[in-house]
Amino acid sequence: MLTEYFLPKVIDGALDTVRDYARAQKAQLKEQVRIEDALNEHLRYVREWSGSITFKDLRATKALDEVFVELDLYAYPRRVRIDPGERVQVAPLEQIVSASQNHIVLLGQPGAGKTTSLKHLCRKLLTTQDFLPETRFPLLLPLRHLGPQVMVEPDPLYCAISRIFGISIGDPKSGTAADAMAVRAQACMTLLNALSPLVVIDGFDEVAPGRRTAVLRDARALAMLLEGGLLILTSRTGEFGYAIDNTDQYEIAPLLEQQIAQFARNWLDAGTGDSSRSTSFLAAIKRSPFADTSIRPLTLAHLCAIYERSQAIPTRPKTVYKKIVSLLLEEWDEQRGISPGSRLDRDFPADQQFAFLCHLAYELSVKGHTATFSDRALESAYGSICKKYDLAPGAARRIVDQLESNTGLLLSSSFEHYEFAHKSLQEYLTAEHIVRLPKIPRRQVVMRLPQETAIAVALSADPSSYLAEVVLHRFWEQSIESYDDRMLVLEFVDRLCAERAELSRDADCALAIMLLFTLCLLEPSDISRREAVQDLCGRVFDSLGLDLIGQHYRRLADEVRFGVHAIRFVLAEGNVSGCDYHQNLPRVAWLPASIVDAAELV
Repeated sequence: MLTEYFLPKVIDGALDTVRDYARAQKAQLKEQVRIEDALNEHLRYVREWSGSITFKDLRATKALDEVFVELDLYAYPRRVRIDPGERVQVAPLEQIVSASQNHIVLLGQPGAGKTTSLKHLCRKLLTTQDFLPETRFPLLLPLRHLGPQVMVEPDPLYCAISRIFGISIGDPKSGTAADAMAVRAQACMTLLNALSPLVVIDGFDEVAPGRRTAVLRDARALAMLLEGGLLILTSRTGEFGYAIDNTDQYEIAPLLEQQIAQFARNWLDAGTGDSSRSTSFLAAIKRSPFADTSIRPLTLAHLCAIYERSQAIPTRPKTVYKKIVSLLLEEWDEQRGISPGSRLDRDFPADQQFAFLCHLAYELSVKGHTATFSDRALESAYGSICKKYDLAPGAARRIVDQLESNTGLLLSSSFEHYEFAHKSLQEYLTAEHIVRLPKIPRRQVVMRLPQETAIAVALSADPSSYLAEVVLHRFWEQSIESYDDRMLVLEFVDRLCAERAELSRDADCALAIMLLFTLCLLEPSDISRREAVQDLCGRVFDSLGLDLIGQHYRRLADEVRFGVHAIRFVLAEGNVSGCDYHQNLPRVAWLPASIVDAAELV
């Protein structure tokens, strides 16, 4: 394999230089194996590592060449923007790497595709003659796999590189440990500059906090001293607040629509000559309320894997929300063998992080912060809840930075501004907090959060009872008369239908659905919404539901309204005993005639 990249004279010349330097320092260069053999073994490992991707949901390992879609990179990390509206230029990964005059720090959120991008670069360098012509071969340092014997060294990267080369340095006579480190560093740099590799340092964020200073020191030295070849270091964005001379920082951008489509075609249609599976998959994703989660490669890959197994995406969005949050909070690191290392991980386990994120999302959403929000808004929300989770007051930025690194669910989007990774996940987290509250929030909150409340219905232990409580005792706690109020309730209806809540036959729920159907009938432009609510009617109505409606309304007439054969009801006069919402119900209401006929038979 080495004959593809080296002339033996290059290695021999570099070794002569190293030996001379070691002798001058009264140290001994030891070669456990021939460097050519050691590098051949390393390249076999890199070829195998870069050839495929795998994770728990996969039916079988996927060849990287079959599914890879080149990602775009932001010209600089988004968090350094002064204003959230500032647009950052993007360019394809290979274009940036090929044209770079400096070494590269590649940042990204969990699941953004950092390691997969490195696999692609390494594989292309191994298989394409004219790719990165100034480099000869990939030299891989996967930090989470270097092992404790390497990571405890004061110079862990140089120690790892010397092992790849199959060399070791005997302590200089009458010298110190620092002298031995200096000889090892010089030996490694001499070989690296002679051989011009692509040095890949993957996963700075996966290094235990106590060892990061040593790794960073070595990385800075490599970036300054590596003249032949190219160095790329990767890290989660939230874990890398450092500057390294002679490097440029880039951040992986979310997938664009055409990249998502190409990803799906590569994954689902490869070798079939038929695009129907990817077309069906993309249509199902586009119709779903969690479509925005597919802009991250990790979640898109899992959705593709699920679709590949079952020929469908989960019918209930709450299943997808829970899967994605579980992946980002804990499961993805577990699958890759990454152990919790930070103090936050030890004192603030994943279940508590989840509860905190849900509560924080709720506090921000209630105050209208559903896109980006300032650090002042964040600190205010944090201050109102931190004691509940035994977190220090005033530590909002530190905690959020750690959560960004651990989960990628909450991000620094620009200077002093933050956002949740996906709007649908902020809505889901908010709904999780709502459903855990002792009682449904007051009407003002429910009207402000119609989407989140609809998700809460789907998440609740008894969706029919929860829906009835929301509609009868929150929405119709007052009459729904203004246009704005009607639009908010219809927004709730749309999300309720999209969430496919598991409703069952229930009298109170039947009355609630009747009120929602009436609102839909009064807004005739949206036929699909009306049809979806008609479907809900069929799932919850029986004779008991009609009996309860009969306590509030009397049947007036059959009529065709906007193409729908409906039965019109008029509100009964007076109050219903023990009912606190009767007087706020609409004076006229409708039900589909077919639903009434069917319910009378149940």
